[in-house]
Amino acid sequence: MKVDIKELGYVKNVQLDLDKDLTILCGPNNTGKTYVAYAIYGLMKFRSELPKSKKVAEEIKNLIEKGQIELDIIDLLTENNAAYLNAIGRSYVKQIPKVFASDDTTFSKTEIKIELGEITDLRTKILAEKISQEIGIRNSVSVKIVKEINSSTISCLLIEKENKDVTNKHEIPTSILLDFIADRIFNILIDFIFPKTYIAPAERIAINIFSKELSLKRNVLVDKLLELKDVGKDDDPFDLIKRRATRYPSPVRDSLEISEDLNNFKKNNSEFEHFADEIEKEILKGQVLISKEGDVQFKPDKAKSLKLPIHLTASVVKSLSNLVIYFRHLATKGDFIIIDEPELNLHPDNQVIIARIIAKIVNKGFKVLISTHSDYIIRELNNLIMLKSKPNFAKKYNYADDTLLTHSKVGAILFHYNTRKSVSLEVTETGFEVETIDNVINELNERSQDLFFNADPE
Repeated sequence: MKVDIKELGYVKNVQLDLDKDLTILCGPNNTGKTYVAYAIYGLMKFRSELPKSKKVAEEIKNLIEKGQIELDIIDLLTENNAAYLNAIGRSYVKQIPKVFASDDTTFSKTEIKIELGEITDLRTKILAEKISQEIGIRNSVSVKIVKEINSSTISCLLIEKENKDVTNKHEIPTSILLDFIADRIFNILIDFIFPKTYIAPAERIAINIFSKELSLKRNVLVDKLLELKDVGKDDDPFDLIKRRATRYPSPVRDSLEISEDLNNFKKNNSEFEHFADEIEKEILKGQVLISKEGDVQFKPDKAKSLKLPIHLTASVVKSLSNLVIYFRHLATKGDFIIIDEPELNLHPDNQVIIARIIAKIVNKGFKVLISTHSDYIIRELNNLIMLKSKPNFAKKYNYADDTLLTHSKVGAILFHYNTRKSVSLEVTETGFEVETIDNVINELNERSQDLFFNADPE
């Protein structure tokens, strides 16, 4: 899937190829990298009504008489993807102020266009999925939607609660049935197009420490109050609430929601908890725990009798504990993961390690988008790309096969400060170059050499 974004805050234009397994956003501060990461997160989470397909409408009308219809979801998507994606783009732009918790004028010029591109991966994903849903329409009638593995056909069955044929078929309003089935099928389509998405925002350290104080529930209450109609008076109490309310961008709100409900999330066990173990072992040197009260704690390897509350832990624990929790309890195959500044609070050696872990995550079937300023992360990712075609060097430096990256599956975008432009960097078998970082390093090296080798100028 390709996403073209225009006039998003400071970003004039950026094009992302999200069919890549790893997307790297890089560039100076205040160039819009986080804006883009947030916008992509909001898009992946967005759900919208889609234009009604005539084919679907005709088939659903026949459902009352036939009791069962079948639709090929791949054909439906192929025939209508442009209309669907254009509709999603237009609808999402109207909702994007809510993603950023801003006023409507901030993004009044924003445009977002989406292209599906090659559907090979999407076809594989559709064929691998099994669907079985049954939803009641009326007290006596429900619709069962079924799709088997290795099939692209969705079957819709009209049934009574007792699983018998519906006898009074003509009592079911066609318009209600049409809207219900069409909406359900379109939601299934969108779920295939936009994967389940998790974000580790740059604000994650504050969220981990102050989640109780930054109570999401209090802000939800404020949001509900703000939805009430203003009466337009100068002393309107709702106007006072509106001016003083604390509003969070949706990545922060969603992270708060997870943080406030850890007791429920910890009941789930992910098949990818080995990534949580690796982060703990290689970087944190201890174990991230969730207490009975739902608070995050840390048990250091060097003092296993201690269970430190998160606010007393090292900054690296605060930075990565949310990723540990995600991989231990929330991660599912095919997720889209966004990490804003994975290098936060990490020493250079740990930045190298996190780059390798990101590569392993990618090679396990996740799609990952990172925003980074780290030369260490970028250099190591380049090493992992180069080592893919140099297996003897991989053995020499003890790199496991699951850390190596295929260059064609990596995308990199450089954001510029003065021009507001972003450019897609060429990624070859030797990696990619980030000019803005390389220039700073070269200037530092030249300055150091001049200071060391030359006499003080007169």
